[in-house]
Amino acid sequence: MSRLSSFLRSPVQVLGTALACAVVFSLVWVARATTGSAPAPVVVSEGGSGAAGGATWRLEALATLDELPSGLSVTEPAPGAVFVVATFRYDSGLDTLYCTARLVGDGREWNAIFSTPVDPSASSGCDGRPSGTGEVAFEVPGSAVAELAGIEIRSGAEAVRLLGRVQ
Repeated sequence: MSRLSSFLRSPVQVLGTALACAVVFSLVWVARATTGSAPAPVVVSEGGSGAAGGATWRLEALATLDELPSGLSVTEPAPGAVFVVATFRYDSGLDTLYCTARLVGDGREWNAIFSTPVDPSASSGCDGRPSGTGEVAFEVPGSAVAELAGIEIRSGAEAVRLLGRVQ
């Protein structure tokens, strides 16, 4: 009897080998999926414009607010926190454009919160319009305002980091 046939007759060995292969495959897949497969963002100095995701982006302002409009009411931040509103211009030759934005600081990032734009002519982020002015709001600890360095906007697989300080 050959070694292979004796191996195949032992269901415990076959099952053990199959499980070991599944574990190795899963670990490789997770490692591959979680490594930074997205390209690094294009970094744009304060006041400059950068291209990513088929559009040109420019940070117009970063400002703190004590309250945000929210439909018919006003929203206040949590105790010890402030709202930071990023206003940016974007222009693309696309029919529609969508994006996500994060506020970046010294090794920390904050996701945008839903809010009604402070400027009625601005859109809330990139809401499908191919060009215009976007506003995105963030709630951050008041102690973090001094470290804020700009916003990172991702459109598709590409991102642009627009540097700027709170005014």
